[in-house]
Amino acid sequence: MKLLFREDSQVLEKVKDGRRYFIFGTFLIGLMIFASFKIYGYESTWKFWEVPTIMPPFADLRLIPGGAETFQQGLDPTIENPGDPYGRIFNYPRIWYLVFYTGITQDDVIWLGIVIFSLFYIGLISFPGKLDKLGGAIMESVA
Repeated sequence: MKLLFREDSQVLEKVKDGRRYFIFGTFLIGLMIFASFKIYGYESTWKFWEVPTIMPPFADLRLIPGGAETFQQGLDPTIENPGDPYGRIFNYPRIWYLVFYTGITQDDVIWLGIVIFSLFYIGLISFPGKLDKLGGAIMESVA
C-alpha cells in the first residue's frame, strides 16, 4: 500500500509540475511581449517576429464599435459603415445590434481587446486537466 501511495504522489507531483511550467511559461511570454511593446513599440515588436500589423491595434474588434457609432448617426452599418476605420460593412447577425446600445466607441477598443486577451489566457491556465511536463510544454507551444 505504501508503494502505491508513493507512486501516486510522484504522479501527482509530475502533474503539478506540468501545470506550473505551463502557467509560468504563459506569464513569462506575456511579460516579454508587454516589455517589448514598451521598449520597442507595438509595430516594431510584431515586425521582429514577422507578424503583419495593421494600425490602429485590434483592427478586427473595431468593426463592432464602428458599427455602434454608425448606428448612433442613424445609419444602417450593414449598408454603409463610416464609423469603421476601414469602411467595412457590419456583417454580424442582428443580435449584435444590442451591443450598440451600450455606448461603445472606438475609444473602448484597446481596453476591451486587453480584457478579451486576458480572459483567453485565464481560461487557458484555469482549465487544463492533468499535465505532465511534456504536456505543459506542448500546450505552451500551441498557446
